[in-house]
Amino acid sequence: MARRRGLLILLVLLACVLGLHAIALEWMARQWLPARSLQLMPEPMYTRTLRPETPPAPLAIAPAPIPRRKHAASPATLVPTVVDSTPTLVEVQPAPPDTPPAPVEQTASAAEPEVAAPPAPVATASQAQPPVDPLADWPSALRLRYRLTGYYRGELTANAQVMWQRQSDRYQVRIVVDLGLGVVTVTSQGKVTPQRLEPEMYEEAFFGRRRPVEFLEDRIRLTNRRTLPRPVGTQDSASQFVELHRKLLAAGPGLVLGTEVPLTMARPNGIDAWVYEVVAREILTLTLDGKPEQVETIKLYPKPLPNRTEYTFQQFWYAPSLNYLPARVRVEMGDREGFVELDLVGVDRS
Repeated sequence: MARRRGLLILLVLLACVLGLHAIALEWMARQWLPARSLQLMPEPMYTRTLRPETPPAPLAIAPAPIPRRKHAASPATLVPTVVDSTPTLVEVQPAPPDTPPAPVEQTASAAEPEVAAPPAPVATASQAQPPVDPLADWPSALRLRYRLTGYYRGELTANAQVMWQRQSDRYQVRIVVDLGLGVVTVTSQGKVTPQRLEPEMYEEAFFGRRRPVEFLEDRIRLTNRRTLPRPVGTQDSASQFVELHRKLLAAGPGLVLGTEVPLTMARPNGIDAWVYEVVAREILTLTLDGKPEQVETIKLYPKPLPNRTEYTFQQFWYAPSLNYLPARVRVEMGDREGFVELDLVGVDRS
């Protein structure tokens, strides 16, 4: 009887252990499977090719001017006057000496006290204008074609594309690199807001191996399922192409040498707070649709990450004459022994 009771207790414990293991395995499976997956947008039709336009003049990529000391004007001084941005010299004639001031005519209205105009009404929050979407004028589909060269354990040559698509407030940025022996894809999907792009899913696919990153409301789930706090404005390796474009447009006349452009970026293995700096204005010779073009660009170079000695970083050359699209991108490996450079060869739009 005691043996039967002991056997029954053992079976109950075994069932409990198996049940707990099943619950644990089901929980782990849910943790390892992403809550959302990529749903690619339909491939668009491209009908037009964009050509470089004359960039706005002057392009304010220059050190801030040093203010000159002002001097008092004397008789017959030449004073510069600006009309339609063209300086014109106007001769100022001195007043004749000993000329009495003109008499002031007193009227009945002059004796009346002056009544101040009522202050202008202050706009309330409800009357404030809604923020403008910087990408409202962008085409619904845009494709940037690149020629890839570089070195990593041998010479690299390939064709690459960066494709932008938008449907209402949803976006997709997809990078496709055809290496001949295989295709590498990087995809970002999410929401367009007036302030920034808000990624929701990001994925890197290398020869069948997928590395997803999931953007939750206040957390980011990396490929190893570890979650980290989500800093405001965090982008990924694909959405950063568009977000840097937006930041450069927003800078406007304030874009001078030394301007810093912060960008927090999430990748499958972690999150880094990058700071890009405007370091130069360079003229690139690009072959766009088979025709050589001289394109003026703004070069962005990342500052070193603190407490990091080895990492992969990117440099960007954005072209004002191409609506601040990236004309060149250079990726350098963390070991400094490899690099990849993408040169723009064409821009298509829907």
